[in-house]
Amino acid sequence: MKIHRLILFMTSVCFLSCNTFILPSVDYTEKMPRETDIPGWTIVEQTTEIKSGSIETYIKTLQPYYKVHDIKRILKSGYQWINNDSIRLTMEVFLSSSALESFGMYSRDRNTLNEVEIVDQDRFVSDDTYHELHGRYYVVITANKLYDSFQKHAGELADAFKKKIEESASLPGHVLLFSSEEKDKATQKLAYYKEGIANLPGLDAVFVRDKKVEDRNIKIVFSKRDSTYRAVQDFSAMLQLKDNPFVLTGAADMQTAFRQSDENTYSYLGQYRKWIFGVLQVDTLVEARKHTAKLGAELKDFIQND
Repeated sequence: MKIHRLILFMTSVCFLSCNTFILPSVDYTEKMPRETDIPGWTIVEQTTEIKSGSIETYIKTLQPYYKVHDIKRILKSGYQWINNDSIRLTMEVFLSSSALESFGMYSRDRNTLNEVEIVDQDRFVSDDTYHELHGRYYVVITANKLYDSFQKHAGELADAFKKKIEESASLPGHVLLFSSEEKDKATQKLAYYKEGIANLPGLDAVFVRDKKVEDRNIKIVFSKRDSTYRAVQDFSAMLQLKDNPFVLTGAADMQTAFRQSDENTYSYLGQYRKWIFGVLQVDTLVEARKHTAKLGAELKDFIQND
């Protein structure tokens, strides 16, 4: 009898222990603003949750780069303004697996869309769309027509959503590289190309930072590879391109190479440990080399203090 009781007790303990580690499923639809959260608005399109296989179909109408990012959920709701029932706002929320995945979509939209007005590094407006980034959550609010209070109303809607989420995911520290002169705007001129860019064939997960030097604009590029071996491999592949390969100029602790991008500009790259970095679209080879040398010194300092 004692053995039976002991078995029953151990079974109960095991059951309770196992259930202790079962996390409750998240109802993401509850995170979307309700009418009580946004006085002056009524819900005219109940929240739709798009997940799993339906995501691929949904994003076919969006920019091609959306499909390379790891989107876990899409939420969509519609709101109508009580003061003017001809005005409607559609709110879409893209939830990704990491802050970097969401930043990829957000930063590419900011670089691609027309008439972009940057509010701050986490918000911008383009025509009839409002865009806001919160870690893994990327919020896009679209008006059915432009009107004077659109940005204010969209911001209030985004704030209502932000209050409902507990988000601690942040971008990796290395995205702030080469931004020492604009710390308060460190990601405003930065874009993340997960699939890579045409200027650097074969290199994915590339960050591109626009920077003004005197009266010219140049592009700083950098990518952290999985290992030094992988970085050397990828850098070497650029020296072996069939069409306009890079030419090796130095191979001590830091490899460097250049190529003429077009008739008027040059690209100059460096490889140091896990990193490939450099500049694109610089007017002269001398200037390109100088900029890359400066970036290399900054990168070494960053790694030593990381």
